[in-house]
Amino acid sequence: MQILIPSKLLRKVFLRTVTSDRLVSMAIALSGGDTDKADEMMSAIQKGYDRATAAWGKDLPDICKDTLEATKQKMDDWKNGKTTAKDYSNLQ
Repeated sequence: MQILIPSKLLRKVFLRTVTSDRLVSMAIALSGGDTDKADEMMSAIQKGYDRATAAWGKDLPDICKDTLEATKQKMDDWKNGKTTAKDYSNLQ
């Protein structure tokens, strides 16, 4: 059985901005909102990306690289007080 998912829904779920928001939101929650743990959380995200790359067997698609870069920027923004957890919590 094949399940077809509308491309509009796929774009909404897997957009770089939406996915990076989910990653940052999860990192903030796991850190207990402690910005001193931002580097540790980013290291864990990078480790997951590296493991995914190894499992894939080659470089991941550009959208994955773009998502990682967006996540790093958002983590830096949160760490440096430019944003708050609320900026990443509207994950409709």
